[in-house]
Amino acid sequence: MTPTSPPIGDVPVSRRTLSSREAFLILAALVGAAYGSTLFFPFIFDDLSNIVGNGSIRSLWPLGPVLAPPDGLGVAGRPVVNFSLALNYLASGLDPWSYRLFNIGVHLVAGWVLFLLIRHTLEQSPRARGLAPRASGLAMAAALIWTLHPIQTQAVTYAIQRCESLMGLFVLLTLYMAARGLTNSRPRPWFLAAALFLLLADGSKEVAAAAPVLAILYIRCLGPWKAQADRRSMAWLYGGMALGLAALALLSAAGGTYHSGLHRRDLAWFPYAITQSQVVLHYLWLALWPSRLVIDYGWPAASISEAAPYLVVIVVLLGLTGWALARRPGLGFLAGSFFILLGPSSSFMPLPDLAFEHRMYLALAPLCVLAVLAGQAAMVRYGGEGEAGRRVGIPVVAVLSIVLAFLAWERNREYRQGVILWADAAAKRPNNARAWTNLGGALVDLGRLDEAEIHLTRAVKTDPSLAMARYNLGTVRLKKGDAAGALAFFDEALRLDPDYAPAWTNRGAALMFLGRWDEAAGALNTALARNPLDAVAQVNRGAVDLALNRPADALNLFRRAL
Repeated sequence: MTPTSPPIGDVPVSRRTLSSREAFLILAALVGAAYGSTLFFPFIFDDLSNIVGNGSIRSLWPLGPVLAPPDGLGVAGRPVVNFSLALNYLASGLDPWSYRLFNIGVHLVAGWVLFLLIRHTLEQSPRARGLAPRASGLAMAAALIWTLHPIQTQAVTYAIQRCESLMGLFVLLTLYMAARGLTNSRPRPWFLAAALFLLLADGSKEVAAAAPVLAILYIRCLGPWKAQADRRSMAWLYGGMALGLAALALLSAAGGTYHSGLHRRDLAWFPYAITQSQVVLHYLWLALWPSRLVIDYGWPAASISEAAPYLVVIVVLLGLTGWALARRPGLGFLAGSFFILLGPSSSFMPLPDLAFEHRMYLALAPLCVLAVLAGQAAMVRYGGEGEAGRRVGIPVVAVLSIVLAFLAWERNREYRQGVILWADAAAKRPNNARAWTNLGGALVDLGRLDEAEIHLTRAVKTDPSLAMARYNLGTVRLKKGDAAGALAFFDEALRLDPDYAPAWTNRGAALMFLGRWDEAAGALNTALARNPLDAVAQVNRGAVDLALNRPADALNLFRRAL
């Protein structure tokens, strides 16, 4: 009697040359080399509002405020991220080391899960076309390239961009759990775990909406898996994906930042969409040649004539992706994944910024797999298989990994001081007024007021509508003792943005210098109405009460500030 073959996934289908533990240790060593120096770098840019100025992370209890951060912050509608920040605050207060260590750990684990997902897929998918014996090596190569690629530095070293890396980790875990369930004799626990990780991804960033689409595409393009489980078991997976989408809709309706980003008033969906053709091709170029990375592009909207050549290329790439999905599903899954992952931020829904490198965090993964599989095919064709291929492939991957780790380390060095990072951005994007503004602000913090004033004046000339530039110029004038001149800049900043709380705080300070106590009290009250957790405004408001002979009121404000 002929024995029956065991179901796929119950026995190993290849001789693994690299264990999961060994893969983790290799990734840990190289990630540590690339990112270890960043532990004590200062907070930058949106870190200041989302971490330093975020009062909801100062205590883990009661849990409600932690899971419902205030509207207006980048973590609004992202309870998982805010909870992680609260854990960091418990560990190190506002000392950056624990925040950065957490980010590095998330990135390391994400790279390792990517390795597990690729290896499992190459071993189990009938579309792998005989790649199972080399699954571990190919998965390690792709995971190394993805983890060490310099474009990932923004999602790791820029502390608050853990929104992207946490979401990426949980989406990878969602796909891995779904993949394991598809090839397991007891799939339901795996499918339940996939649903749980999808919920965590939802609570990290709204791009998690791509995960259910990716899961379905994975099942369709890389199967059939076993006997495609059974209908009842698959219902658990599909039900979990539907639950994840419903949860994401609720988070967005409750005031998530992605939902509010859809209502950008100064840019309609059409110019945003056509400009994304330029942005996406720029991302592709950076994936191939990661030079001239920038913390903040200030990418301008394009006209139809400017975007036309890029649109043609994107349409061709989308057409090729559609052809691959129909004729070469494995290749189609990888190409389709790239566009699906970029879809929420790089399609027709206008977000406040047209381009940020951290949006490529997870979208880089299918490109890395494509590159490794293309290299494998070239090696087989021109160099042979077996030991001959290993003698070529291993040194190539090793050298590439070291080069990428060095480039990531070199890029990370620019985060060590705000002046260095923003001077780099201003030099590379001279028409970006926000880069000049932040460079000026970093110089103000160092007390280099004359230099700051030069750069801030350039920012105002570049974009007269930027309230922050006027505010920073007012701060320079205030530090130089020119309260009247500072007041004029703060008033102009508030004309441009009446809700800009720091300008109300410093307007109150300028009025205090001028002895206009009642007006100062009004400005500081407005500042506290917009940001009740502004300790500087509390102190200044208390000083006004002292000047007006109200010491008891002043004492209450000083206590609140402390």
